[in-house]
Amino acid sequence: QDAVNRTWHERKRDAHAYMGLGGGLLAGLAADAFFGSFAVPIKTPAASPGGHDPVCFQCYKAFTCFVTSWFVLLLGANVKFTWWGVAGAAMWAVNGIFGVLAVQLAGISVAQSIWSAVAIFVSFFWGAIVFEEPIRSVRASMFALCLMVAGICGVAYSTSPKTAHSPQGFLREEEKYDLVAKGKQKLQSAEFRQGLMCAVYMGISNGSYMVPLKYVDKSIKGPEYLISFGLGAAVSGCAILAVYYPVLQMLGKPPPKLKACARPGILTGLLWSAGNFCGILAIQQLGLTLGWPLVQCQFLVSGAWGIFYFKEVTGTYERGMFFASGGLVLASIWILSSYGVLRVS
Repeated sequence: QDAVNRTWHERKRDAHAYMGLGGGLLAGLAADAFFGSFAVPIKTPAASPGGHDPVCFQCYKAFTCFVTSWFVLLLGANVKFTWWGVAGAAMWAVNGIFGVLAVQLAGISVAQSIWSAVAIFVSFFWGAIVFEEPIRSVRASMFALCLMVAGICGVAYSTSPKTAHSPQGFLREEEKYDLVAKGKQKLQSAEFRQGLMCAVYMGISNGSYMVPLKYVDKSIKGPEYLISFGLGAAVSGCAILAVYYPVLQMLGKPPPKLKACARPGILTGLLWSAGNFCGILAIQQLGLTLGWPLVQCQFLVSGAWGIFYFKEVTGTYERGMFFASGGLVLASIWILSSYGVLRVS
């Protein structure tokens, strides 16, 4: 009878384990879908020619983050407060403005791919160098970082504006180039470089804004930290607007059209918050080794949006290079999660 009871309990335990694994995988895939799509509303048509105002857009996102942060109570989290959460949210609120600019200037496929990879690179630096967390394999970690750099460079190259080719045929030198086309190409290249710089900054800040969590009292868990983070997001959004409007008046510029970016800004906040919620579930069920790399597949979703829907990359070679470079980034993520000191950020 004892043997039968033991076998029944073992089967019950295995069933719960498989259910946890299946739920974690579904949560991870949902996080990829939400995180990979949260920047899509930024590309929607705006009332102004320059696109949605980045500051107002991010403020809508911040207020939505505040409202949805309370959903972590569904995970069993308690209501606790820490000023470190407010500090982390202040960094996040600012870097989101650069994220909007990165998508507007460089495109969703390259922007999100680069800031995701840079964030992982920076989070590894914080863990290994600053907080001196033990590294399971120095060689494997260095190899993964090299793979990541190669992947980032490949993604940036495959999506960059290419130099216009001269028309075929025996034309005079002055007829081979259209000055208007050259000027437009030069402007696109300049905007693309600015977008890359914004994406890199976004990645650096994304890899750092959870650093305050290291200083939080051990009694406050990750989901509980998000409540303070949401409060900080709302406060930061109000502070940014309080400074932004007087600056526009001083510069003689018209105020932004708030209605134009209300719906896409709120939708972006909802998608980001849903991805964050599902990401927490996935990592709780699967752990960092499997859950973290799975959640980072988000940039493949954003890349698909940029390539197949927004047509940011049209050439077959460029598309192949984008996904091949993305594969290098994914491989580096897996190696770092297995042999490095990656933490949730």
